[in-house]
Amino acid sequence: MWLLAGAAAGAGPRLPGNSVPSSCCGRRLIGGRLGRDTPPPQRQCSLVRGPGPAQWPRASASKAQGLLLQEPILDQATMVPALGGPPSSEGPSPAPSPPPCREVGRTSPTQTPRGTRSGLAPNVVFVKTHKTGSSTLQNILFRLGERRNLTLAFPRYTYQFAYPQRFAAAFVEPLPPGAAPYNLLLSHLRLAAGELRRVMPPDSLYLTILRDPVRTFPSVFAYYRSTVPAFRPLASHPRPLAAFLQAPARYYDPADAGNGLARNPMAFDLGLEAGGEEGGSRWDRELERLNRTFHLVLIAEHFDESLLLARELLGLRLEELAYVRLNARRGAADEAPAPGLARRIRAWNWLDVRLYRYFRAVLWRRVEGYGYTRMKGELEALRALLRETRATCLAGEAVGPEDTADELRPWQPDTAAILGYNLRPGLPPAQHASCYRLVLPELQYHAHLYYRQYGREMCALPCD
Repeated sequence: MWLLAGAAAGAGPRLPGNSVPSSCCGRRLIGGRLGRDTPPPQRQCSLVRGPGPAQWPRASASKAQGLLLQEPILDQATMVPALGGPPSSEGPSPAPSPPPCREVGRTSPTQTPRGTRSGLAPNVVFVKTHKTGSSTLQNILFRLGERRNLTLAFPRYTYQFAYPQRFAAAFVEPLPPGAAPYNLLLSHLRLAAGELRRVMPPDSLYLTILRDPVRTFPSVFAYYRSTVPAFRPLASHPRPLAAFLQAPARYYDPADAGNGLARNPMAFDLGLEAGGEEGGSRWDRELERLNRTFHLVLIAEHFDESLLLARELLGLRLEELAYVRLNARRGAADEAPAPGLARRIRAWNWLDVRLYRYFRAVLWRRVEGYGYTRMKGELEALRALLRETRATCLAGEAVGPEDTADELRPWQPDTAAILGYNLRPGLPPAQHASCYRLVLPELQYHAHLYYRQYGREMCALPCD
């Protein structure tokens, strides 16, 4: 069996505390901490593995040492003391013991009860689109799943469900016989709604996120310039995006499956094929079908408004919406394509434009139904929470990979610098646990949750 980087016996730092058992849920355990009131040693688990397979690109080889989250995730109120009562005057409390290593799919004695759509933790499918702000929402849902001990549907191999193939139920890592159903499915996939329904409970809520194609396409191009076949010939060009859009048909082969992100990437992620004419009733029907599939389509340019709608849909507390912007490119906030380039982007990505405009209108109808006065008041409360959370957790603004702590550094493509965060030094253990997860990049968090659920490392390739 292939093990994640850093998963060899003895790899990774050992947690402070009591002695560590040699197995967890029948699996080998590298590090852990036992508390006075915890279950027997063989049921303890608090290990996180490294960010990805050996061949998965990484910012630094030192990440292969592995990663440990020393405390379980706690309620959001512990992250921002002002939201959970005054801070203790007794100084930092000792680090709590990790949660028990539960049997996969079963409810732990202290687990928050899971409800339906109007309950506390509904079943959720999040179709994660590329370069739209989806990593930020995924992190919110990762934290929700960990905090409430929910069962995640993971890809069998690595971090994506065999993308760019259409999703199939066979791509999902199985659960043990008799386990409870999956609660959350959050990893990259290409939409096939019928196959998702084979995996997820019938009451699952379906979410996705879209972004203005004039901002999305340059980000996709920058991030995947050396990997998407249509972009690769221009990887070293001084003005590659402009050169590509001058004559895109010269580079783009629609028959190449690797070119899914080279044109209408959001539509591709949502399972649409953009062949044929722009007009016609076909696209009206396709958009209406997607509108029936998704309970909410968030819009990146109105992320906070979208998040408040998601809060009502999912039955979350305001504190559970805390976030920082993840996986952003250096300089992306300052990039605004010139009018001529923007026109070419829209022309080349006409289906994404149509998709975005359709669901932006749907969002504003939802906001109208929510109530403008109510939305305004809750936006103020959310943004106050975000300011307080960032002041509590972060050492400063997002920084480049050269300045990000190794274990918090996002994966770096070779054509763009992806920003990360450092935490304020000296945080009390409870706050550190929550703040750490707030800024934890996707690959590291994915690997942590996989190990937490299965008690073993992820596979990079088919393995025993």
